[in-house]
Amino acid sequence: MATVDPADPPLEVDSDVDSQSHSRSDAEPETDSIINQVEPFEAYQHRVLTLAQTVVWPDAAPDEITVERLGGGSYNRIIGITRHAGTVSEATRYILRIPWWHDEKTAVENEVAPIRYLQGHTDIPSPGVVMYDKTANNVLESPYVIQTRIPGHDLHRFLVGDSELNTAGHLRQITHEGWCALALGLGQIVRKLLSIRNNIAGRLLPDPSDANNILVAPFQKALKEEPQPVSLNPSSPPTETAASLLVGMFRYERARELDLDPDSFLTLMPDFEKMTTEISEAGFLDDIPVALCHLDLYPRNIIINFSDSEGATKGIPKLEAILDWDSAVFAPAFMICEPPVYLWNHKLYENGEEDGDCEDWHIDQTYGPVTEDDKEVKRIFEEAAGEEYMRFAYDPAYRLVRQLFRFGMKGIHSSWELRDGQKLLDFWQKIKKPKEIASRFTESMESVEINRRHETDHTTMEEAKSTDIGLKSWLKGVMEKIRRFINM
Repeated sequence: MATVDPADPPLEVDSDVDSQSHSRSDAEPETDSIINQVEPFEAYQHRVLTLAQTVVWPDAAPDEITVERLGGGSYNRIIGITRHAGTVSEATRYILRIPWWHDEKTAVENEVAPIRYLQGHTDIPSPGVVMYDKTANNVLESPYVIQTRIPGHDLHRFLVGDSELNTAGHLRQITHEGWCALALGLGQIVRKLLSIRNNIAGRLLPDPSDANNILVAPFQKALKEEPQPVSLNPSSPPTETAASLLVGMFRYERARELDLDPDSFLTLMPDFEKMTTEISEAGFLDDIPVALCHLDLYPRNIIINFSDSEGATKGIPKLEAILDWDSAVFAPAFMICEPPVYLWNHKLYENGEEDGDCEDWHIDQTYGPVTEDDKEVKRIFEEAAGEEYMRFAYDPAYRLVRQLFRFGMKGIHSSWELRDGQKLLDFWQKIKKPKEIASRFTESMESVEINRRHETDHTTMEEAKSTDIGLKSWLKGVMEKIRRFINM
C-alpha cells in the first residue's frame, strides 16, 4: 500500500521549463529494459497510467494524465507523470522511480529516509517525496517512490555540451560568475552535510511507527545477523573507530564471498584489511566523526536552472536540487570530502573521463585548477565547505581510504571492480615507501594550505611558512605521521 507524505506539496512548474526535466536523458534507451530484463516501456506505461489514475490522482480524468519515458539510472527506472489542468503552468509534474530489480525494497526506503530527514531539518534542496510503496503489492508489481519533479537539467549535460539541449534552446553558457555561484552553493551543501552527525555509521530508513522519525541500520558485519535499526543519536561520539568499521565491512564481505563459493580464492578483502590497518597505525583514522554523506555527488545528480532572465543573461544558474539520495549514508566524514574537480577543471569531460570514472586518489594531479579563474572557483568552494572538508579532501591517505570504504560497502562483483581494487592496492604499495610518502605528504600539505594562503594574501611561500605558527604546528604533527609510516 502506498504511503503518502502530505508534508510535501506538489511542485508547480512554470511554462518556460515545460520541457525540462531532472533526468539525465529525455528518452529511456531501449537497451535499459533489455539489459535489466524488465517489461518494455511501450507495455509498462499502461501500468503507470493505471497507478496514476487510481492512486496518485483518483479524481483526474484519463485525458488529464500523461506518462513520459525518461532516462533510467543504474539502479532505477525513471518515468515522468503529469496531470494537466488548464494552462501549462498549472500542470503538476512528478517523477516515478522504480528499482530495476523488484526485490530492492531497501532502495525505496534508502531514497525516502534521507529526503525526509533533509526536508525536516535542513535547507539542502532535494525533490519532495509524494508517496511510496516498498512492497510489490501494487499495479506495478514493484516497489516505487513518487517525487516532485525539479525544473532544470543536470550539470552533466552542460559540461558535455548536450547537442539536444542546445538545439532546443535550453543550453546556455555557464560563465565564470556562474561557476563561482555553483562552487559557493555546493560548498555550503558539503559543510551542512558534515555538520549532520550520528554515533553509528549505516543506512537511513524511515521509521514504520513514526513518520517524523528516521532510523539508522548499521552496516552488516556478520552473516545471518542483520543489525537492528536504531534511532539517531547525533550528540554521542562514534561507537567505533573508522578503522574498526572498515575492517568489519571487509571481513563481512569475505565471509559472504565464501558463503556463496566455498572454493573462492580470488579476493582482495584481506589485502584491503591490511591496508586499512597500515593507514590507521599512521594515525589517519583517529577521531573521525560520522556524518551524513551523499556518495554520488556528481554532476549527473546536480540540477541547475536558469530560472530568470537575469541569470540567463549573465550565465549564472540556480542550483535547484541534489538528486539520488538513495546513495546517502551515515559514514566517516571523509566520504563527503571528495574534491569536486569538475567545478574547476572541465578537462574531465573533454577527455571522456566523466563523473566518478577517474580514481579519486590521483585525479587532482591531472585535473587541478589551471587558470586564475579556475583557482578562484576552487578557493570559493573550499572556503564555503570549511576546515573539516580541507582536513579530509586532499591528503593521499583519505583519498585512498574513500575508495576502500566503497569496496567495503559494495564488495567486488565484476572483473573491472577486481581490476580497480588491485590498482588501489598497487598504488598504496607505491606511495607508502618512506621517501615517496614523505615527499607526497609534504606536497599535499603545501598545496592544501600554503598555496591557498598564497593565492589569497599574495605573500611568498617563505613568509607563509615563517609567520603562521598554526601551520608550523600542523606540519609538525603530520611529519610525525610520516615518521610512523617509515617505522612500519
